[in-house]
Amino acid sequence: IWVTLVEVGYASDPPSSLAFSEKLFAHWAATVDLVEGRRLALAQLDAACAAPEDERPARLRELFRERAADAQSSPEDIFWKQAELRILQAMALAIVGRTKDLDVLLERVRAEQPEVSPYRAGALLA
Repeated sequence: IWVTLVEVGYASDPPSSLAFSEKLFAHWAATVDLVEGRRLALAQLDAACAAPEDERPARLRELFRERAADAQSSPEDIFWKQAELRILQAMALAIVGRTKDLDVLLERVRAEQPEVSPYRAGALLA
């Protein structure tokens, strides 16, 4: 439900979306091995990028699909979902004028996401 609150809150009330995202990300930090999730996710991305040209689009589509984020989700699914939600978080921070917090978030995104990640591009465009 927290993911939905972040997504719906972004469109209806950006300050609420920010509060929900902060709570959700704190929960994931305490309960999910995000370091391992990042390692696995980036290994999958490297493999998709290294795939033969005719296989690459399908592998990238599978990698960057809509993901659920529930108790059964893998650490890499949570890593990718958090990256997706960081786009909304970045836009909400910009909307409410929290530019210092936005700068901190964008530095984090630059550190977490490789240059080829659409989630990196999305957050930086916010």
